[in-house]
Amino acid sequence: METISTLLVILSPIALVIGLIKPSLFQKMKINNRKSVLLVFGGLFIVGVVMVGVFASPNKKSESVANVEQNTPNKEEQVKKEVVKISAVQLSEDYNANQVSADAKYKNKSLEISGIIESIGKDILDTPYVSLKGRASSFFGVQCMFGKADEPKLATLSKGQSIVLRGEVSGESIGNVLVNGCQIVE
Repeated sequence: METISTLLVILSPIALVIGLIKPSLFQKMKINNRKSVLLVFGGLFIVGVVMVGVFASPNKKSESVANVEQNTPNKEEQVKKEVVKISAVQLSEDYNANQVSADAKYKNKSLEISGIIESIGKDILDTPYVSLKGRASSFFGVQCMFGKADEPKLATLSKGQSIVLRGEVSGESIGNVLVNGCQIVE
């Protein structure tokens, strides 16, 4: 029954849009005008939504909530999580040498990264970041992403300054090693 209600929710809006554009397609079903299309397919959509709500298994919902709670570490576990200390140059070199190996070693892990600030700015989504110098022979480095609330702290930084940042590596993108959720350590 859940499958039927899901199909109703998916297919009825499609039929509704088609019927509103060209109601003549549904003449065989004795639906001759846009008002009839709206009533029939709009009604089927509402019935489908109600059926999904009625027939949805409450156990699935509680199981998924329990799994999320079980997989979410508490604050004590997060603090105890081992922090890997590394330089931006070494992190960049490791990713340049073998991205698969570097991902296995650093991805989704908390790192404390020391380096020299190459640039301070915002990405296309207006998210503030600090780029640290990477390999000497490359213009790619380590891009550390911050939250909007960190902008006042970032405004006090300058290019060429030594810094230590903490964040979680999310991998490499277009040559830069990306680090999310960064905080200034020193």
